[in-house]
Amino acid sequence: MNIKPRKNSFPFYAVFILAFFTQYMEFKVQEKLQEIDVTGLACPLPLLKAKVALRDLQSGEQLKVLVTDAASVRDFAVFAELSGNTLISSTQEGELYIHILQKA
Repeated sequence: MNIKPRKNSFPFYAVFILAFFTQYMEFKVQEKLQEIDVTGLACPLPLLKAKVALRDLQSGEQLKVLVTDAASVRDFAVFAELSGNTLISSTQEGELYIHILQKA
C-alpha cells in the first residue's frame, strides 16, 4: 500500500514547533515586563511612581502599573502622549486598573 501525503496538508511536527515558539515568546515578553503596584494611592502619585520606574527601564521595555484610582485612565493616556512613551493598554478588572506602558 502506497500512502501519499496530501499536497496542502499541515505537517504534524509543525504544531509542536509553533507551541514551543509561542511559549518561548511569551517568556521573553514576561521577562521584559516590570510591574509596580500603586493600589490605594490617589492622583498624582500613581503616575509619579510610574514615571520614576520608567527611568530604570531600557528603551522597548514595558511597565505594568496596577492602580485603583479611576482618574489614572486619563492621566496615563495624557502622560504617554506627552512623554513619547507608548500606552500599550489600559484595562479594568473590577476596581483595579491595569496600564501597560512601553518606554520610548
